[in-house]
Amino acid sequence: MRGAGDRSREVEQQEYLEYGGLDPDQVDFVDLYDHPDLNPVQLLRYDALFVGGISRDKENEVSWPESEFPFIHNLQAIMQLAIDRKIPTLLS
Repeated sequence: MRGAGDRSREVEQQEYLEYGGLDPDQVDFVDLYDHPDLNPVQLLRYDALFVGGISRDKENEVSWPESEFPFIHNLQAIMQLAIDRKIPTLLS
């Protein structure tokens, strides 16, 4: 969740591959800024979930307003599905 203009996006994706010991063809990177309405059920096609990003939050921000994070409700649904289905998840 970094958005196309965030320079950290590519670095973070590369680190997931490197530290996870994964090949690029084993991972689908989906940025919720680009796909805020991603159907959470798509998560069921995968063996694991990595969640990273959120560079746009402010240091003292304790809530994520939908105006700045249009995917926030969908993210909650994705996380709940991961919990309910016991999908291994790494949040970084």
